[in-house]
Amino acid sequence: MKVFIRLSIILPVLLVFALFQSCQDETYVIYTANSPVYMSYDSLRSAVKSVEVQALNKPGKIYFKENYIFINEYMKGVHVYDNSNPSNPQQLCFIEIPGNVDIAIRDHYLYADSYIDLVVIDISDIQNPKEIDREEEMFEYTIPEYDEEYELAQIDQEKGVIVAWEVKEVKELVRHQDYYYPIYWGYRNGMMEDALINYSGNKTGGSPSGGGTEFGVGGSMARFGQLDDYLLVLKNSWQISTFSVNNEGKISLEGNWNVGWSIETMFIRDETMFIGSQSGMFIYDISALPVLTQLSQFMHFTACDPVVADDRYAYITLRTGGACGRGENVLEVVDVQDLNNPFRVKTYQMKNPNGLGIDGDLLFICDGSDGLKVFDASSPKTSLPLISHFNEIHAFDVIPLGTILFMIGDDGFYQYDYTNIQAITLLSKIEVVDTASIE
Repeated sequence: MKVFIRLSIILPVLLVFALFQSCQDETYVIYTANSPVYMSYDSLRSAVKSVEVQALNKPGKIYFKENYIFINEYMKGVHVYDNSNPSNPQQLCFIEIPGNVDIAIRDHYLYADSYIDLVVIDISDIQNPKEIDREEEMFEYTIPEYDEEYELAQIDQEKGVIVAWEVKEVKELVRHQDYYYPIYWGYRNGMMEDALINYSGNKTGGSPSGGGTEFGVGGSMARFGQLDDYLLVLKNSWQISTFSVNNEGKISLEGNWNVGWSIETMFIRDETMFIGSQSGMFIYDISALPVLTQLSQFMHFTACDPVVADDRYAYITLRTGGACGRGENVLEVVDVQDLNNPFRVKTYQMKNPNGLGIDGDLLFICDGSDGLKVFDASSPKTSLPLISHFNEIHAFDVIPLGTILFMIGDDGFYQYDYTNIQAITLLSKIEVVDTASIE
């Protein structure tokens, strides 16, 4: 009798639950949304190749190796130029690397992110690049920017990486769990931002070289770094991965290190790594790679934060806007002679600073829409005299190389001769072409 009583109670409950679950499974919603366009993983992993030259449309980060300039075409690949004559760079080819934002080069091997993978490309024959290695699922599953007037349709990671969106009417089962995907470093208003978005299932919602190895040079926005036989990569917003690299350029993952939070950039000086994050600068000893040892940190208000350093000072640009917080637009000068005890010595107001570069007593700052600024940094604790100001461009990042300055902006790639710092001369410019208007 007791058994019958229990079943008489339990069975109706189970029936109601089953009916409720069944109703849930059959509940659909129809709405206009950003519907993902996928590239299969097989296609992604066979996509690296050289194609005919094409126009620079959405320039990203810049890199220099020997007489070659490499300019990232945001999410598409890399433009390659012969820069033997800086007054007249010659475009050689375009290397297709889907989902690419960052690169690094050692000897004749190019390392690049490709959506969720890290790929190694042999560029000994620059016009015939060959993929030789790949670390699959190295990075987070990340989505492109989308039309924010519409919601996101359901994302199925099993179908591949998302390469585009199609705004259309979709019919989907009602979903009851939120998913979080980071957006790729975006291309908004001519500058790069790193934003994290909430994808809701509900309808309501620069580097030194070591030994005989030859490294290239990147800008201050770099997320890749190198030292000796190691490649360091910002894996996500809180981790750095260390890879050993063999003589054939192939990589082997040695470890993942939690190094901070909201990290964005890395700058390597000798055997020290300076990490820029939205919350502060973190300083690490990398003399015993693949092990990273934190030495200190310098905290600041929430802001986007590239950093460069010499043996006296670290220079940090902090900017507001988008995912960069609501702090201030400033340059922070931090004393780093004692790496275990960094401290602020001076703050300078800026408009909306992005990348920067240091060469001796010269400091180059890309101040967003206020252009490129060149400062005398011989006594940054007391003053930072402005030497030159190119205010007709929206500047993003720079690489100073002794006498030649590379600068990338929203309208193109510039080269300046700063042999005479009082008379900086524009040598050449590679224009950005609006391919959408051509089509």
